[in-house]
Amino acid sequence: MYKITLNKEQAELLVKALDLFSRVGCGQWEEILRHPTLAKRIMQSKTGSPVREARAYIDSAKKIITGFDGGVSEGITTADEPNQVAYDMLQVLQHRLDRDANRENGIGVRNYLIEPTQWSDSPMIEISKED
Repeated sequence: MYKITLNKEQAELLVKALDLFSRVGCGQWEEILRHPTLAKRIMQSKTGSPVREARAYIDSAKKIITGFDGGVSEGITTADEPNQVAYDMLQVLQHRLDRDANRENGIGVRNYLIEPTQWSDSPMIEISKED
């Protein structure tokens, strides 16, 4: 067993990283362009349309490697185990963050009363908040 101590910002970043990992693994390669560093560089670009061009390259590589056309991916229910594990982890972390935010700020966007759904064969991670 391992124990990790995170503050709220680190937990939110971990959720984003796990989300990107699981999405890319399922074939949603266009999500790479939403990475904050790449999105910043795209916004600062002085060339014509870097998003459109980058998306064309990503879709082409995706087709060669996965056989999926642009905008097509597999769902988490049929994804490989590492993608399912990452998705399970992000659900548990997001659920905890939502519970804490809703307790402090009233009703939030997501329903934190619904427990995360397990997709992988790996045990779900556990998280608690220390005050």
